[in-house]
Amino acid sequence: MTRLPQPGSDQGKWGEILNDFLAQSHNPDGSLKDLAKSRVIGLQEELDAKAVKTDVDAALATKVTASQVDTQITAKGYLLTSVANNTLAPITSPVFTGTPQVPTANLGTNNTQAASTGFVQATAKALLASNQRPRQLSTISARLSYGHMGLSSGTAQTAYSGQWAQIGVNAAGVRVVYANFYGANLPGPNPITIKASIEMTPTGDPIAASTSNPLTPVYFNGSRTIVIQPGQVVISDITPVAPVKGKGLYVRTYISVDTLGQKWPLGKLNNAGSIPGTGYDPATDDRISANDATDNTTSRGNSTWDRSYTPLAVLAETTTRSILLAGDSIMAGIATSPTYADERIGGFGQRAFQGKAGVINIALGAEKATGMLAAFSLRMQAAQFCTDVLTNYINNDVHETGVTFAVVAARLQQLWALFAGFGLRVHATTCTPRTTSTDSWATLENQTKHVNEPIRIAVNAWLRAGAPQDTNGLAVAPGTAGAVLNPNLTTLSDVADAIESVRDSGLWAVNGTSNYFTGDGTHPRSAAAVAMAGAVPVDAILNT
Repeated sequence: MTRLPQPGSDQGKWGEILNDFLAQSHNPDGSLKDLAKSRVIGLQEELDAKAVKTDVDAALATKVTASQVDTQITAKGYLLTSVANNTLAPITSPVFTGTPQVPTANLGTNNTQAASTGFVQATAKALLASNQRPRQLSTISARLSYGHMGLSSGTAQTAYSGQWAQIGVNAAGVRVVYANFYGANLPGPNPITIKASIEMTPTGDPIAASTSNPLTPVYFNGSRTIVIQPGQVVISDITPVAPVKGKGLYVRTYISVDTLGQKWPLGKLNNAGSIPGTGYDPATDDRISANDATDNTTSRGNSTWDRSYTPLAVLAETTTRSILLAGDSIMAGIATSPTYADERIGGFGQRAFQGKAGVINIALGAEKATGMLAAFSLRMQAAQFCTDVLTNYINNDVHETGVTFAVVAARLQQLWALFAGFGLRVHATTCTPRTTSTDSWATLENQTKHVNEPIRIAVNAWLRAGAPQDTNGLAVAPGTAGAVLNPNLTTLSDVADAIESVRDSGLWAVNGTSNYFTGDGTHPRSAAAVAMAGAVPVDAILNT
């Protein structure tokens, strides 16, 4: 067997044994045989691999960076990719730094995969383009009002009203809202008890009461009645009726108090003439009595009054916009007709949105912006059912004795900020003029402008320019260098242009007829309210 010589033995045989051993891997000329070469190469590769592993292990043990590990590996002639062990994210709840990337999903994808910023932006643009908003409980009714007319006389303990509510949105199931407050910000003086039902007509149009008009009871937490405490707002359970946009329904309400002398808030319930083009006639369609008719299909009452307790709103789950109307008597729809004929629809704001969107009118006669700023907590409970506010708090402020442009502008800025703080988009109006007349506003030449007309012109110019303000938030004149537009103002309804003879004339437009646009130089009559409603950018408000 071939072997190496053994020290201390093999005397005289070392040369022979050694030559025999070397001959196993060498040719006679001393070169390596092929088998020997392959063994040497394999051994070298094994040693190199052990060396690389040692270098990597040493780098990881000292927690060096990935690039340092890669450098060590590359120096040995190997092309490997490595990551330092201390930078690996866990599989469960990983926390990423830098700018991690994920694939952008197709629009409309709805699963658990990660959403890229591109997917989010594309989805947002698509929602805006289709005017889709998250569904929320919003007003869908018009022509209802809260108790801004004061309190009942206290001479009765019960009252009933059946009022037509025009609907601005298709709905499947509605809720009815009732409140116990009145005036600027006053809680009712005592608890009131409410019972209600909804009457649907076959076509959704106002017609006389009939057994063919089904009555659906309204429940509150499963009960037919509810006690409303002073200052409280209550919302009914879902009532299974399906009103259609542009049509309507009757809300039948029966109210009672515990003792004689107690009172309830009064809203508007009109009894003067029909509304042209609607078939609505309050003389037969809005009914009031002392008897409960919430379950009586053949009658809505036995007499007509022009003031009673009414719901605050009819609500439904919807993605469409809904409007809070806030302001003075012009927004409330109070006019000079002794029969309140011009109040039938509730002013220019109601006219603008009727049949197109739900509204809640919290306007109050004679109020200024300062009035709302000082006392708003009860009325502004209605804001939770609206997405936007159309406000015309301006006329009483502009025509206040001794007021200045700066004071009026500051009040409006504060008011807009208040509304925006309730999550509402703000839409303002320009200020209509005030005049006196010696011929009942039949002509221009016989009108006399208000002494504050220069203030009105300055405020309107500021509004038309976007309500510019300086870096400190103070109102500045249009064109002031460095000014920015008020961030809370979304749109402007130029109602002044709609009823003035020409812009900034300070005179009510005329057509030769007495009391055509106004009967007192302040409040618009029906023709003027229609013109003002036309100046409201309804499509822009509802579709953006």
